[in-house]
Amino acid sequence: WIRKCSGYKMADCQTNTAYAYELGLFGSANLPMAYVHREIARQLNSNSAGDYAQKLWARLSASEKEVASRALTATLASLKPQPAVIALQYKDMKPASPAAADIVDATIGRQQANAQPSAQPANADAKANNASELNKQGKFKEAIDEATAALVLSPTNSTAMFARGASYISLRQYDLALADYDALVRQDGKNASYLNQRGLTLFRKGSDFYDRALADYTQGLAFATSDAARSTLYFNRGLIYKLRSQYTQALAELNEAQKLNPKDGNIYIELGRVKIGQGQYNDAEVDLTHAIELMPQSGSGYFYRGLAKSSAIYARQADCSGGSRNPGGIIGGSCSLPLDFDDALNDFKTAISRDPDNTEYHFQVGRLLAAAKNRDGAILAYSNAIKADPSSSNSFLNRANLYNDIGQYKLAMSDYDEAIRLDARNKFAWGSRANLFYRLGDKQRAISEFRAALNIDPNYAYAKDGLMRLGVRP
Repeated sequence: WIRKCSGYKMADCQTNTAYAYELGLFGSANLPMAYVHREIARQLNSNSAGDYAQKLWARLSASEKEVASRALTATLASLKPQPAVIALQYKDMKPASPAAADIVDATIGRQQANAQPSAQPANADAKANNASELNKQGKFKEAIDEATAALVLSPTNSTAMFARGASYISLRQYDLALADYDALVRQDGKNASYLNQRGLTLFRKGSDFYDRALADYTQGLAFATSDAARSTLYFNRGLIYKLRSQYTQALAELNEAQKLNPKDGNIYIELGRVKIGQGQYNDAEVDLTHAIELMPQSGSGYFYRGLAKSSAIYARQADCSGGSRNPGGIIGGSCSLPLDFDDALNDFKTAISRDPDNTEYHFQVGRLLAAAKNRDGAILAYSNAIKADPSSSNSFLNRANLYNDIGQYKLAMSDYDEAIRLDARNKFAWGSRANLFYRLGDKQRAISEFRAALNIDPNYAYAKDGLMRLGVRP
């Protein structure tokens, strides 16, 4: 009833709507919308608590203020006049005899009231559908405005609420998205699409919400009626298990998704990624080749197939160079065979041709060329990664390590400084910079840097070994 009331120019209704949004009575607390309705109440009645609207405004972040400003404009434009009061008639109560003019006015009011419901939903539906189209075009802020206007006209319009929630997800405003999807699930708790979208929102909020997301996906599976919907829900459950490194369960979920929708290349990509995590590089290549066949214009399949091939190379290098699984680096078997860097490199290059601004693609080229002892090529690849994403701490770190290897200490120090500035908890950057100070003869600074790395990870073996080399107890 509060939602219905919120569409009218009635200060009390606006105040109560604001109160409901602030307390989260429509789902999660929504301070931008609480401000919107408090401000409308103030404008409708100067005696309303305008100072409270300003207090709410002060609590909003910059992005929330932007959302609130747009919503305020859209909501004000959509408000309807306060409806006429209709006197109720009770059994055994003698009806009042209003003047003729009052009877005419009341009749007009009733006619308007009867006409509005048929006009308003059509207008609301048009705005809701437009919001969905704007979403497809990537115009998320405009979609939110349209969906909000639709909801002012029809507060339970599911298309508008769904579209607005999707826009909020795209803008990473997850709490606002969650409020919309909570409301949708309350309207229809057996709608698999609503449950999936709420699960996706919880998933995007972070690992603390994974259990709740899994619960929504599982509940959605109980109500999904199509193979495509069931495949999506299995796929989304698989992503959570993959991120938790529960690879056996992840494979089970993704295999179910693949059986239901065998033409979805993204499923094969995730199957390949899980198998890379398990060290099953050849099996991963098979899945990723399927992904490439289904999505030849995407860089993802090529990239992850290149990653499977390069990961196999790194594993062989560790085995054949005196690693823990092959102490002494015994020659023979696979260790006597040459390493094929070109095959993986070609896949990475194809991925880059599809998406030249993807920093991870360039980063992995740098890593592969460094393993192949092509330092100049690796430095160029890391530079390209930095150009694509100047906030990548590890790109600066790896380029610094290469500069360090070739004796370009000034360039190395500059990159280590930037890596730590971008991520002060990058223990590898602290450890590597400590080693450079050691090379430059600054023992005290090296000790300080190794200790800084240990403050981040007390079990960091490289820092412990570095302190021992300097004659200091870790």
